[in-house]
Amino acid sequence: MSITQITREFLGLSSDTKPTSVATGSKFIELDTKKVFIFDGSSWYLNPTPVMVTDSLPTGSNIIGRVGIDSGNNGVSIVGSLANITGAVQNVTTAGTRLQLPDIDCHEVTIIAKRLNTGYIYAGGSDVSSSVYGVELAALESYTFPVANANQIYIDSSVNGEGISYVAV
Repeated sequence: MSITQITREFLGLSSDTKPTSVATGSKFIELDTKKVFIFDGSSWYLNPTPVMVTDSLPTGSNIIGRVGIDSGNNGVSIVGSLANITGAVQNVTTAGTRLQLPDIDCHEVTIIAKRLNTGYIYAGGSDVSSSVYGVELAALESYTFPVANANQIYIDSSVNGEGISYVAV
């Protein structure tokens, strides 16, 4: 499986000028205000449902993995486990019939509308439809939901057989 970069995240202060030549869906996190902004292709807007940003990890066991720096000109290598990352593809067989994502414990789920979709994907809660949804995605658009389980997300489609890929972390 190849890994595709979907969005870019930038960190800065509220006084910093946000970058202008970035991909649609990029995030800018203001470290001093904890506000999250999303780039829509032409301008930055405040994310209405931001993911909480904290200054430090909570107390207790905070083992995430190991980061090591190679010597010489080899750069930085990251050593750790990808065991907590799950990804798959889900298709909506019949447009107008919502589909629940599987039971996967996680912290967030990024859904990406498939490249060859010709219509829209609607994602949201258990009442998702073409008129009631959290997000509407065209081909290759993505959205990240901060959820404790992927099964909190439902998808629907405007066209039979179209779908998403998703990554749960």
